[in-house]
Amino acid sequence: MLIRREYLVMPNLIQKTAKDPFRFFFPLGIASLLFGILLWAWLLVDPDSYPLVAHRYLVINGFMYSFIGGFLFTAVPRFSGADAMEVGEGLAYFLVFVLGLLFLYLGKEEKLPLISILQSTVLLIFIFKRIFKRKQNPPYTFVFIFLGLLINAFFGLATLNEWSLFSPNQFLPIALIILGVGGRLIPGILGHVEIVKFQRQAYEKQLPLYRVVPLKVYFLILGFIASLFLGTSLASLIHTVFVVFWGLYFCQLYKLPKIRSALTWCLWCSSWL
Repeated sequence: MLIRREYLVMPNLIQKTAKDPFRFFFPLGIASLLFGILLWAWLLVDPDSYPLVAHRYLVINGFMYSFIGGFLFTAVPRFSGADAMEVGEGLAYFLVFVLGLLFLYLGKEEKLPLISILQSTVLLIFIFKRIFKRKQNPPYTFVFIFLGLLINAFFGLATLNEWSLFSPNQFLPIALIILGVGGRLIPGILGHVEIVKFQRQAYEKQLPLYRVVPLKVYFLILGFIASLFLGTSLASLIHTVFVVFWGLYFCQLYKLPKIRSALTWCLWCSSWL
């Protein structure tokens, strides 16, 4: 009986991870961040070393995208009423990250944009599969997440093929994903119930997803896409204006939190920053 229980530990662990993927990917992201920061300690031993590429990979593709993947693998099925993450999907996402570590070890840094493409592709396929099988519409701000992943994949292609068509801003995909997640979570956490209620009434209607997305969101999407073809200064100005509008309109950051706690005050302050 003891042997049988031991054999059941791993399947049960895998099953729990598939149900709540953040339990695996969030710790992975924290570990990646710690290793990415600790790399700089090597400068104390060898001042000529400068582990910029490894640091950037561990912080962006490791830390950030582990948290992005953990959130999406967990939240999309719950918001859409679709199937939970399959073990193969989570494994594929993890192996892509490991492949990037292998590229670093082998000195193939020029291949790292491929990791951004693959990470975004795995998440986009996961989202598409759930959207087509959804029982209810996810929050319409999640459209920004889709756009952020799509632009991240295009940036990877542009870097690999040395395209000059785009004016890549490496922070834009991350910013769009934050807008997509924050547009749903921030107003709820701050206690602006009327915003969440309004949004839920919109996205829970039995309508095609494109019809529950407000016209203002489509305007922002077109603006972000257009900014890719503009100069850096003008693109940055557009991003700033759009993000401020998002914060004031969607999250009503000009209001103090209705729920007063350390969490809400920190979230409110960080949202302004």
